[in-house]
Amino acid sequence: MAKNLDDIRKKLNIENIDESEKKQLFQKFVDKGGKVIETEEEKKAKKLKKQPIIRQSKIYSSDPKNQANSEKYKKNNSSSQEKKASSEKKIMTKETIQQELKTTFFSKMGINLYSFFNKVTNINGHIFHPKFISTTTMDVYESLSELHRTAIILMKSKSLAEFDIRYYFFKKYPVFYEMLLRLNKMQSREIIDQIREKERTIPNGRLTSFDLEKEIIYLFKRFYIFLPYKKQISEAYREGFKIIEKKENLPPTLVESYMSKVREHVAFLFDKYIVKLFYAFLQVTKLNFKIDSREIPVFLEIQDRERIGGRISELEKEFLKEEEKIKEESKIKEDVSTEDKLKETEEKIQLPQETQKGLEIIENLDYNLLAADKNSPFIYYDKKDKVYRVAAILNFFEQEYSFAMTGNKIKYYMEHHEGMKFDPKKDLNEEYVEINTIMENIKEYSTHIKEISETENNNNIPAMQKHNLIHKATIQKAKISMSLRAKLGSTMNKVKMSLEKIRSDYHKFLADPESALRFNDNARKYRLEGKQTKEGLEEFYQFISAFHYLLTKGNLGGAGNVVR
Repeated sequence: MAKNLDDIRKKLNIENIDESEKKQLFQKFVDKGGKVIETEEEKKAKKLKKQPIIRQSKIYSSDPKNQANSEKYKKNNSSSQEKKASSEKKIMTKETIQQELKTTFFSKMGINLYSFFNKVTNINGHIFHPKFISTTTMDVYESLSELHRTAIILMKSKSLAEFDIRYYFFKKYPVFYEMLLRLNKMQSREIIDQIREKERTIPNGRLTSFDLEKEIIYLFKRFYIFLPYKKQISEAYREGFKIIEKKENLPPTLVESYMSKVREHVAFLFDKYIVKLFYAFLQVTKLNFKIDSREIPVFLEIQDRERIGGRISELEKEFLKEEEKIKEESKIKEDVSTEDKLKETEEKIQLPQETQKGLEIIENLDYNLLAADKNSPFIYYDKKDKVYRVAAILNFFEQEYSFAMTGNKIKYYMEHHEGMKFDPKKDLNEEYVEINTIMENIKEYSTHIKEISETENNNNIPAMQKHNLIHKATIQKAKISMSLRAKLGSTMNKVKMSLEKIRSDYHKFLADPESALRFNDNARKYRLEGKQTKEGLEEFYQFISAFHYLLTKGNLGGAGNVVR
């Protein structure tokens, strides 16, 4: 058959016919009923192609035994996938990080080269460069100190000392408030002091990565916590200054001066220094982190509370607790105030009649007159200041009653009282000198009041210096107030005792008790004008008794600078 085919091919000269003629000739062959002769291999392949394909899933589903095998296959497959997933998702710990992120030869070389060229360490990464140490102990320390001082100015300002304003700031900008609070209490400067101490004590000041491991990790942790919020740090200060700028009338130039320094220090710390600190961190840990590695927070063991925003709920609770405490204290004060008024009224009822009459005189004084003159040293006083009240009462005493202790308007006799020689004129005159000494103390007190007022209104004094000056002057002022009121109370007691001796027998100690008191002053009218000498001394005694009571048991005595 094959031989016949070969003969036919030769006769038809098929080998020399082009492809298009071959196709036409083959088509005529088929049209006339010709068939293609297949080889045995082609027949087998064609037969196999026509057989239906039975899927494995159908075999398993139709046969219970195969179905069981299918379930087993699925289970094993699922188990292997879970094992693979669990192996991929390992629990990240500080220990696993230290194992997996160890520096290779080439990564260590890269870290060393960067550290060397940027003056962080020497070429082998073992010894810190003096430039990095000086930058840390001087420039970084200064920047942190400035941010700390400015945060204190804000958080300790008069405005934020008020609960309502502080709570408003927290509610409106909780993250900003927390950041300022953290900066106010930041202890990084103490760590830098430790670096200084080590530099001083280590020979040649050659600090190694081993020497500063704890300090570098601590510093980097603090900086790393703030790093995602570096842009918001300046905004936090800005919003804080907006509040006190309006409330305390700070000049815009002063605020801008503070803000300019804040922006400068933040840029230095979180744009420049943080990079050097990061490579110092890589050197002491000997690990190959990237600055955005998710392993860093785990390695540094940063807790949720340490993150910015981590204390907001805690601060909210503190504010609510403080608010509740203020309400309770306010209620207690109201109760105490009512109780004190009742007690004060009861004491007044039980007071001697002379003291009650003296209190009426003092209560009717116009305390505003003392500061009426614009050149008066008392113009800077709070009208409820105890020393201001004392000064006003002494001023009234000087105008209306001092003549009884000085001069010759009243003639006294030196006589014996209860077996002791008593010289009214001498004793009263000495007691008047004591009162004048206390007036000198009041002048000193007035100087401190004026200094505090002028310092508060002087915008050329830096806020931190202003705070310190006012604080010192306030402490000194409080000491003077307590001292002079105590001395005056003692002096008033002496005057009271002298007058009591005279009152025991006016005719014995006075030359003319019934003579009228006359004052040759047409400019004003004296309270005791025209009264008998003994009547004038009686009113003087009432005044002194009341003044002594106020200084020892009344509202002009005790702790505190202000009359409640």
